[in-house]
Amino acid sequence: MKYSFFMPLIAVSILQLAGLLMNVFRGRVNTIGITRFIEYKYKSSPSLFFFGVAWELVLWILPMYAIIGFLMEPN
Repeated sequence: MKYSFFMPLIAVSILQLAGLLMNVFRGRVNTIGITRFIEYKYKSSPSLFFFGVAWELVLWILPMYAIIGFLMEPN
């Protein structure tokens, strides 16, 4: 039962990471701000661009890691 609930969440995380990789190759990243979504571009601000990439990696890798850890636990 727990596998059927969590496997779509893992798939969404993988798809989001693939989308992030495509956007990084284009030189931009879309991330969450305090009140809205923000797009950082490498040409306008390299430091904010790398901050946005790091933030997106944290947002999508940590939940996926926690879910996989939960699924690997014995019943």
